[in-house]
Amino acid sequence: MAAARRDGADPAVTGVPVTYTVDVTGGRLVITERPDGEIEMTGPAVIVAEGEIDSEWLENAAR
Repeated sequence: MAAARRDGADPAVTGVPVTYTVDVTGGRLVITERPDGEIEMTGPAVIVAEGEIDSEWLENAAR
């Protein structure tokens, strides 16, 4: 997490998780970086779009 590094915090070095709260348009997110590199983000979730992907397009994009 860029904010943690900016603040001099690195859970991989200290062994202590770092947590930040971020307010965004959709609500408040709590982001935690753990010493093993796992990042957890919790907060509200809503569907903002739906759609379909053409399978032929997807196959070509994967090449």
